[in-house]
This record gives sequence, C-alpha cells and structure tokens, in this order.
Amino acid sequence: METARDLFLFACYTGVAYCDMVTLSRAHLFTDDEGALWLKFRRQKNTLCRVKLLSEALRLIERYQSEERDTLFAPIPYSVYLAQLKALQLRAGITIPPFGTRWSPHLCDLDNFGARSTDRNGEPNVGA
Repeated sequence: METARDLFLFACYTGVAYCDMVTLSRAHLFTDDEGALWLKFRRQKNTLCRVKLLSEALRLIERYQSEERDTLFAPIPYSVYLAQLKALQLRAGITIPPFGTRWSPHLCDLDNFGARSTDRNGEPNVGA
C-alpha cells in the first residue's frame, strides 16, 4: 500500500495522471536555467505537459529510482492501485465516493502546493 500511497501523493504534487505517471522516465526530467527540475512529457491525451517539481515530488522520485528500469516509478497494475487506494481511504476514514486518482488534484489543492501547468513557452498558467 505504500507504493500506491506514494503514487497518489506524486499525483497530488504534480497533477500527473496514473497512466502518464507510470511511463515517466529520467528522459522526461530537465533542469531550467534557474536550476529547478521539471517534468516535460507528452500526456496520453497527446498534449505537451510541463510540471515544475516540488521538493516533495523530488523525494518520491528519489525513493523509487532504480537502475534496473527506465521508468521513475515501478508500475503496479491499475486495478491493484485502485484497490490499495480504497483500502487507504477506509483506513483514513475518508467517505468521499468514489475515491481514486482523479481526486488527487482536488484533495491536495494544487494551487496551494505551487504545482502549475505551463503554456507552450514553459510559463506557468496562473489563475486559470
């Protein structure tokens, strides 16, 4: 359940969907001119996405990094992920049905965490 929890938290910190998160690799990481680390990838929906990584998201990437695979995270089957999130939901006493990955950006209030989507030039979309 720890992996499911951490993937959910990564989704909270970045707004990245599960289907995109489990395909992210080191090739999707880049550093800007100010030294900040970003994710840059094409979403499964075929839109370009740039996300500045918060320190919390970086810690999760570091925790799961492995030279044995190309992806940032070891993927778990989506059905297992959802079942483990459901178990975590029950353990935490959260009664919002249905609880899943689509809730992560809303529960974590991404605007307060500082995660932002960006436009084509990499500039944050503020106040959208």
